[in-house]
Amino acid sequence: MNQKTVRKGTQFRYNYADGKPNWRVIENLGNGCYKCKVIDDADWGGTVKIFSKSEILGALNMMNFFEKARRESKNYADSLKEGDIVHIEACFGDWLEVCRVVDNVEGGKRGLEQIGLRAKTKNYKLGHWGNDGTWWWEHTVASTIDKRKFTLNWLNIIEHTGYRGNAKIEDYPVEVEIKRPRADNKQSQLNYERKTLAMVRKIAEKTENPAESIKAIKELLEEVAE
Repeated sequence: MNQKTVRKGTQFRYNYADGKPNWRVIENLGNGCYKCKVIDDADWGGTVKIFSKSEILGALNMMNFFEKARRESKNYADSLKEGDIVHIEACFGDWLEVCRVVDNVEGGKRGLEQIGLRAKTKNYKLGHWGNDGTWWWEHTVASTIDKRKFTLNWLNIIEHTGYRGNAKIEDYPVEVEIKRPRADNKQSQLNYERKTLAMVRKIAEKTENPAESIKAIKELLEEVAE
């Protein structure tokens, strides 16, 4: 509920310099203006500033909004059981993360373990071949492989009645199979050449004995040419 009144003693947080200290209304100046003082900041404690009623109410209502969201998030987390499965939109809507509720995350907090992915179509991209000739997983895919555990704002979970996003589970019908693709002959040759170049660069970085480095590079290239 939006707050509509301001009186002497009202407290609110508002930006000041590089902080966001707690202010208290100490005097009603009339015409919708209030004298306020910082009460909790070591750097700005005692600072006095004039605020308008709209500025104070805006700050209070924003605080109320975030407190309500925090309360809803906690209540939802408490309603879940360890092992429950929930879903989170990821990577700007490219993926839907399948997560399991777990306890003891980051110092005993309730959180999630990423255990799978869903996609909108079968034309999903798991990763790419890098310039070093090795396979690189996309970030979200790598997190799933590692079974990443994390805490979050529970309002980001699609099943939450307070979810504010647009994603729907039915929009992601494809269960993703995480399997590194096999390189064809052309890609295998390219990977081999890239790995060779990476080895050449690594040898070339050793400048303590240039003659030895040059010799090692020559031997490597002769071996490749055979």
